[in-house]
Amino acid sequence: MKIDGLKVRDVGTRGGKTVREFRPSEGASRPGTVRLTIDAISDAVVEVLDPSGERPGAEEHEAVIINACDDRVADRVVRALASIHLGISEAETGYTEADAMLIRAGFNIGRLADGSPAWMRPTLPWVAIVTNEALTGLPATPREPACAMVVGPSGKKVSFVADDLATALAVIDQGLLSRAYNPLADVVITGFRGVGRTLH
Repeated sequence: MKIDGLKVRDVGTRGGKTVREFRPSEGASRPGTVRLTIDAISDAVVEVLDPSGERPGAEEHEAVIINACDDRVADRVVRALASIHLGISEAETGYTEADAMLIRAGFNIGRLADGSPAWMRPTLPWVAIVTNEALTGLPATPREPACAMVVGPSGKKVSFVADDLATALAVIDQGLLSRAYNPLADVVITGFRGVGRTLH
């Protein structure tokens, strides 16, 4: 994995886990490291460490968990955390803005039933999920349609395709999807489409 603005160091294997560290190239604005740790079953943690090797704890969302990690998803998360916490703009791609929004909103990466990656945030009794409009992967940019979902205790879900990522997050955070939950059937909400971000 090669990322502009970062030097990669293969730390090796520790207790069955593969560890890679990404450090800013010379002249970076903020010191620190982004560490990628992948376990034997391909689950991963990407975390930001201060120069002493500890998680700073000064900001929220300094670590992202990835279920069934692959190189493409790990690359996106490393880049986003390097941008957010270390100020490495060279690491950014077209995906970074969307990924940073979801990391700041407290999401980690899980998998849908078909194996597609999705941003997920458990807030008992719900699990909030954000994917691209087609439910085939992660949103690419904040300006494209995104699917917002909540899954409830019975396993049934409520879903809504929003015009953009900010609207998808607003629908989840304002509780609109959980209010439409039916424990006996999946619900698809239509409407609410538009550029407005405050939904009532």
